[in-house]
Amino acid sequence: MNVNNILNTIYKFYLETFYIKPFVKNNEKRILNTENTIIIASHPRGGSAWLSEILLNIHGSILIDEPLWRGFYKSIDYMPSIQEGKIKQFSQLGFYFDQPIPVDAKWKDATKFMESILKGCFINYDLYEKNKPGSLKVGDIYITKFCYAHLLLPWLLKQFPLKSIVLFRHPCAVVSSQLKHIGFDKIPGNPSGTLPVFEYDAIYRAYSNVWKTISSKEEYLAAIWSVKTKYLHEFSRKNKQILPVFYEDLLINFNEEIDRITNFTGHILQDSVYGYYKKPSSSALKNRSHEFGAKQLTKWKKTLTENQANKILKIVEKFEIDLYNGDFLPHKNPSK
Repeated sequence: MNVNNILNTIYKFYLETFYIKPFVKNNEKRILNTENTIIIASHPRGGSAWLSEILLNIHGSILIDEPLWRGFYKSIDYMPSIQEGKIKQFSQLGFYFDQPIPVDAKWKDATKFMESILKGCFINYDLYEKNKPGSLKVGDIYITKFCYAHLLLPWLLKQFPLKSIVLFRHPCAVVSSQLKHIGFDKIPGNPSGTLPVFEYDAIYRAYSNVWKTISSKEEYLAAIWSVKTKYLHEFSRKNKQILPVFYEDLLINFNEEIDRITNFTGHILQDSVYGYYKKPSSSALKNRSHEFGAKQLTKWKKTLTENQANKILKIVEKFEIDLYNGDFLPHKNPSK
């Protein structure tokens, strides 16, 4: 172990001992409501870091960062191990990467588990590292960012009367960003295989004919985007607990979208939020230019080959999603 790793370990121990443990202890009796809890749902590399940093401009806000992360995607047939993830209690529930839970399901252990997440009752540095340590002592509005909750969010909102902002982004843009990120390097060139067995896996098996056709990384990632987007977008159109926000709208109509978010959450964002229009998120890839507006919208056309883009869009079409196609902007009133 080198010096930097030793210092990092000491720093994490210090924060967990003097900030995170007292924070968790104080949260045990916390009551969840729309005034003190906001949920964000997005895809990994879908703009969730940028949106969460925008929402942290709410005075007194704290971020609980990706508690459902089970490690990075690897292949269709891979089931996350007990060691993977930020919260070890996953092993008791057997959650998949993007765990589905039907909206009317009765799963007491999962309900209790998710309540503990939203209340901030798990001791783990990685859940709170995006916050200034002092904010854990005074913050009272908790923002939980999920990148793996699409398929259980309707169920979650039925268990707890909260509000959620769901961020949608073009599948080609999401997959392009994922392909460039080191976290997705473990996906093999051909990630084909048989889906593992897990609780409430019917939503995946309904598209078994699609999974069988996958033979490339971009197709695999596009299928994950599709199964999540199709389910949650259809639900979000008829549920008042959810505010659909499109990444593309944030880029070209930033002020208007901030007003929508403010009206939905009931919390005023400080004026400092307007500096985030041209500020890259903390998760943006280093040593890359950060562009906004039309240039950012069309960036995937430059980073994906025509063949890759076509493969992605064909997978999306197989899921009968017409929210996005070869255009850069979403079709917000799809026919299906």
